[in-house]
Amino acid sequence: MHSPLASPKATIARLKELGLYTKKHLGQHFLIDDNVIGRILALADVQAGDTVIEVGPGIGTLTLALQAVGAHITAIEYDAALVEPLRDITDPAQVTVIEGDAARMGGQLLPSIAPPRPRGASAVGAAVRDNCHRLHIFYGTINKSWYFHGDLQTEN
Repeated sequence: MHSPLASPKATIARLKELGLYTKKHLGQHFLIDDNVIGRILALADVQAGDTVIEVGPGIGTLTLALQAVGAHITAIEYDAALVEPLRDITDPAQVTVIEGDAARMGGQLLPSIAPPRPRGASAVGAAVRDNCHRLHIFYGTINKSWYFHGDLQTEN
Protein backbone atom coordinates (compact mmCIF):
# COMPACT_ATOMS: atom_id res chain seq x y z
CA MET A 1 0.00 0.00 0.00
CA HIS A 2 1.35 3.40 -1.02
CA SER A 3 -1.09 5.60 0.92
CA PRO A 4 -3.46 4.80 3.79
CA LEU A 5 -5.99 7.26 2.31
CA ALA A 6 -6.09 5.67 -1.16
CA SER A 7 -9.46 3.94 -1.01
CA PRO A 8 -13.06 5.13 -1.19
CA LYS A 9 -13.69 3.99 2.38
CA ALA A 10 -10.61 5.76 3.81
CA THR A 11 -11.30 8.96 1.85
CA ILE A 12 -14.94 9.12 2.96
CA ALA A 13 -13.94 8.40 6.56
CA ARG A 14 -11.32 11.18 6.51
CA LEU A 15 -13.75 13.69 5.00
CA LYS A 16 -16.40 12.78 7.61
CA GLU A 17 -13.82 13.02 10.40
CA LEU A 18 -13.02 16.55 9.25
CA GLY A 19 -16.67 17.46 8.67
CA LEU A 20 -15.90 18.18 5.01
CA TYR A 21 -17.35 17.23 1.64
CA THR A 22 -16.33 17.47 -2.01
CA LYS A 23 -16.78 21.03 -3.24
CA LYS A 24 -17.93 20.74 -6.84
CA HIS A 25 -17.54 24.50 -7.44
CA LEU A 26 -13.78 24.04 -6.86
CA GLY A 27 -13.66 21.05 -9.18
CA GLN A 28 -12.54 18.83 -6.31
CA HIS A 29 -12.06 15.13 -6.69
CA PHE A 30 -9.95 12.90 -4.47
CA LEU A 31 -7.52 10.12 -5.34
CA ILE A 32 -9.08 6.87 -4.15
CA ASP A 33 -7.05 4.25 -6.04
CA ASP A 34 -3.74 3.09 -4.59
CA ASN A 35 -2.81 1.68 -8.02
CA VAL A 36 -2.91 5.22 -9.44
CA ILE A 37 -0.67 6.40 -6.60
CA GLY A 38 1.74 3.57 -7.40
CA ARG A 39 1.76 4.48 -11.08
CA ILE A 40 2.50 8.15 -10.36
CA LEU A 41 5.38 7.16 -8.07
CA ALA A 42 6.73 4.71 -10.65
CA LEU A 43 6.47 7.08 -13.62
CA ALA A 44 8.15 9.91 -11.74
CA ASP A 45 10.72 7.57 -10.22
CA VAL A 46 10.49 9.62 -7.02
CA GLN A 47 13.46 9.00 -4.76
CA ALA A 48 14.38 10.08 -1.25
CA GLY A 49 15.53 13.68 -1.35
CA ASP A 50 13.65 14.60 -4.54
CA THR A 51 11.77 17.90 -4.51
CA VAL A 52 8.06 17.69 -5.36
CA ILE A 53 5.52 20.45 -5.92
CA GLU A 54 2.04 19.06 -5.39
CA VAL A 55 -0.84 21.25 -6.48
CA GLY A 56 -4.18 20.49 -4.89
CA PRO A 57 -3.08 17.87 -2.35
CA GLY A 58 -6.60 17.68 -0.92
CA ILE A 59 -6.67 15.38 2.08
CA GLY A 60 -3.08 14.25 1.45
CA THR A 61 -3.46 10.91 -0.32
CA LEU A 62 -0.53 11.41 -2.72
CA THR A 63 1.30 13.60 -0.20
CA LEU A 64 1.55 10.74 2.31
CA ALA A 65 2.89 8.39 -0.37
CA LEU A 66 5.51 10.94 -1.46
CA GLN A 67 6.46 11.54 2.16
CA ALA A 68 6.89 7.79 2.71
CA VAL A 69 9.35 7.67 -0.19
CA GLY A 70 11.39 10.43 1.45
CA ALA A 71 10.64 13.29 -0.94
CA HIS A 72 10.56 16.93 0.12
CA ILE A 73 7.12 18.27 -0.81
CA THR A 74 5.69 21.73 -1.24
CA ALA A 75 1.93 21.21 -1.22
CA ILE A 76 -0.20 24.10 -2.45
CA GLU A 77 -3.87 23.90 -1.45
CA TYR A 78 -6.54 26.39 -2.49
CA ASP A 79 -9.25 25.14 -0.10
CA ALA A 80 -8.53 26.72 3.29
CA ALA A 81 -10.53 23.99 5.05
CA LEU A 82 -7.97 21.37 3.93
CA VAL A 83 -4.77 23.23 4.85
CA GLU A 84 -4.59 22.57 8.61
CA PRO A 85 -5.77 18.94 8.34
CA LEU A 86 -3.00 18.36 5.79
CA ARG A 87 -0.43 19.92 8.11
CA ASP A 88 -1.72 17.71 10.94
CA ILE A 89 -0.98 14.43 9.10
CA THR A 90 2.35 15.34 7.49
CA ASP A 91 5.89 15.76 8.78
CA PRO A 92 6.87 19.45 8.66
CA ALA A 93 10.49 18.43 8.08
CA GLN A 94 9.43 16.98 4.72
CA VAL A 95 6.21 18.77 3.80
CA THR A 96 5.57 22.49 3.47
CA VAL A 97 1.87 23.26 3.09
CA ILE A 98 0.99 26.57 1.44
CA GLU A 99 -2.54 27.94 1.27
CA GLY A 100 -3.03 29.60 -2.09
CA ASP A 101 -4.06 29.49 -5.72
CA ALA A 102 -1.27 27.77 -7.64
CA ALA A 103 -2.66 29.07 -10.94
CA ARG A 104 -1.90 32.62 -9.78
CA MET A 105 1.63 31.72 -8.70
CA GLY A 106 2.69 31.09 -12.31
CA GLY A 107 6.43 31.06 -12.88
CA GLN A 108 7.12 31.11 -9.15
CA LEU A 109 5.91 27.53 -9.06
CA LEU A 110 7.31 25.70 -12.05
CA PRO A 111 10.45 26.22 -14.11
CA SER A 112 10.05 27.84 -17.51
CA ILE A 113 10.42 24.49 -19.27
CA ALA A 114 7.11 23.30 -17.84
CA PRO A 115 4.72 22.52 -20.71
CA PRO A 116 1.35 24.25 -20.86
CA ARG A 117 -1.62 22.53 -19.27
CA PRO A 118 -3.39 20.27 -21.79
CA ARG A 119 -6.92 21.24 -22.76
CA GLY A 120 -9.34 19.70 -20.28
CA ALA A 121 -6.78 19.04 -17.55
CA SER A 122 -7.90 20.44 -14.24
CA ALA A 123 -4.51 21.18 -12.72
CA VAL A 124 -1.01 20.00 -12.16
CA GLY A 125 -1.20 16.98 -9.90
CA ALA A 126 2.47 16.96 -9.07
CA ALA A 127 5.72 18.30 -10.40
CA VAL A 128 8.88 16.53 -9.38
CA ARG A 129 12.44 17.77 -9.74
CA ASP A 130 14.65 14.86 -8.92
CA ASN A 131 18.29 14.80 -7.88
CA CYS A 132 19.33 14.42 -11.52
CA HIS A 133 17.52 17.69 -12.34
CA ARG A 134 14.87 16.00 -14.44
CA LEU A 135 11.41 17.51 -14.38
CA HIS A 136 8.35 15.27 -14.13
CA ILE A 137 4.91 16.87 -14.41
CA PHE A 138 1.52 15.22 -14.06
CA TYR A 139 -1.64 16.89 -15.28
CA GLY A 140 -4.93 15.15 -14.80
CA THR A 141 -8.65 14.85 -14.97
CA ILE A 142 -10.81 12.10 -13.62
CA ASN A 143 -10.63 10.14 -16.89
CA LYS A 144 -7.31 11.04 -18.45
CA SER A 145 -3.81 11.99 -17.41
CA TRP A 146 -0.80 13.46 -19.14
CA TYR A 147 2.76 12.85 -18.07
CA PHE A 148 5.70 15.01 -19.12
CA HIS A 149 9.32 14.11 -18.46
CA GLY A 150 11.68 16.94 -19.25
CA ASP A 151 10.83 18.02 -22.78
CA LEU A 152 9.37 14.64 -23.76
CA GLN A 153 5.63 14.09 -23.68
CA THR A 154 3.69 10.86 -23.43
CA GLU A 155 -0.07 10.68 -23.14
CA ASN A 156 -1.70 7.98 -20.99
